Amino acid sequence: MKKYFPILTFLMVFFVFLGAQVSFDLVRFKKPESRVIQYQSYQDIFSKVSFRTVDNKKIILSKVRSPLIILNFWASWCAPCLKELPSLIRLRKRFRSKDLLVIGINTDEEKQLEKILKTQDEFGINFPIVADSLGEALSEFQVNAIPLTIFYYKGKVIDISYGLKEFDSPVMIEKLENLLGQSS
Repeated sequence: MKKYFPILTFLMVFFVFLGAQVSFDLVRFKKPESRVIQYQSYQDIFSKVSFRTVDNKKIILSKVRSPLIILNFWASWCAPCLKELPSLIRLRKRFRSKDLLVIGINTDEEKQLEKILKTQDEFGINFPIVADSLGEALSEFQVNAIPLTIFYYKGKVIDISYGLKEFDSPVMIEKLENLLGQSS
C-alpha cells in the first residue's frame, strides 16, 4: 500500500482540481439567456447612473459624448487588477478622448484615497477614478468579483470581461477600431 500512496495522492489531487475547474467553468459560462438579462440590466443602469471622481468631477454616463465607455472595477489589493492596469492605460492612450472614456471604479475600503493616489502615481493612470468605498457601485452593478470590466458602445453593452484582460491586445484594438470606424 505504501508504494501506491504517492500515486493515489496524485490522483486525488488531480480529480479535486479537475472537479473544481469544471465547477468554475459551469459558473463562469452562464446560460446565454442569463447573459442577455445581465447585459440588459447593465444597459438600464447606464441610463441612470452617475459617478463622482476622486478629483470631484461628476460623470453622468448617459451624457458622455464618447461612444465607447469602459468601466473597470478594481482594487489596490487585487493582483490581477494591477496586472491588467498597464494595458488599460495603453488602450486609453491609443484612442482619442472623444472616442473612448475609461472609468476606473476603485473598491478599496480602508485608506482608499491614499491607495488610489499611490496607484495613480505608480502606474500613471490616465483616466478618471471613482472611489466606491461604500460599495454603492458594486451593489448597483451586482459585482461579486474583481476585476470586472463592462464595455459600452453608445449605451449598449458589447462585452463583459470577468477577470484579467489584456486591453491592448491586437484583437482588442482591431475590434475597437472597427467599432469606432477608424484605423489608428
